[in-house]
Amino acid sequence: MDWLNKVSQHHNEYIRYVHKMGNTSHAEDLVQEMYLRLVKYECGEKVIKEDGSVNKTYVWRVLRNLFTSYKSSSSKFHFSQLEDCIGLESEQSDNDREEAYERIMQKMFKELDHLDSEGYPYNKELFTLYANSAMSMRCISSVTNISLTSIFNTIKNCREQLSDELLEDIQDFNNGEYERI
Repeated sequence: MDWLNKVSQHHNEYIRYVHKMGNTSHAEDLVQEMYLRLVKYECGEKVIKEDGSVNKTYVWRVLRNLFTSYKSSSSKFHFSQLEDCIGLESEQSDNDREEAYERIMQKMFKELDHLDSEGYPYNKELFTLYANSAMSMRCISSVTNISLTSIFNTIKNCREQLSDELLEDIQDFNNGEYERI
């Protein structure tokens, strides 16, 4: 996966590109999804040119496709969870990386505990039910007798709150700056 390291050297450019497309709240998430998609479809030979440089046109097309998918179905779009990416870690397993990952997970669970503090007693339960089960929002609505709009808004607000609280830590983790977490 040496090619992925070359691609990730231009990480800030990809984020700026997504910002220019008009998505400022989920730019980091879209870029991370782009990395996952490149790894999933083994696009190393498409991303690295013969001279060893990164084919940014191909990367930007992947980002553009992700962005249009997100825009056309923003309520259905699912960003991968950090737990889903454990198998995609590089072969070099160092203790600093594992400790940083554990610290991020602890912060995420701590933030999940604070979701109820806003005065809405079911924020945490709805969010964890949606995140940990294969149930759709409509299915959750029919089972719990809570309106679909309320469930959608609760999950959207919880995602935004978790993203706001953990964004810098996840960026530091992805950039290898484990001591900053």
